Amino acid sequence: MTCTDADADDNAVVNVEIKAGDFVPNRFKMAGLDLRTTGQSVDFEDSDVPNNMYSLTVTGSDSPTNGTPNVAMTTIIIMASLYKY
Repeated sequence: MTCTDADADDNAVVNVEIKAGDFVPNRFKMAGLDLRTTGQSVDFEDSDVPNNMYSLTVTGSDSPTNGTPNVAMTTIIIMASLYKY
């Protein structure tokens, strides 16, 4: 995932968070700009996982010294692979 801000210094810092989605019980987390699993099982056949996929809403916001932060939002879909290795 790429998330940038054209500002300089502290105003260029972008904070990324998972705001909503199918991540109960907390299977995913953000580590900087990287989406990672928490180490818990990612089971696409789990009855809590509709349509064999996870849907996460992720927001990115800058950190202005003054004023209101700019915020962007996207949805990330994580699907089970049907390809057999």
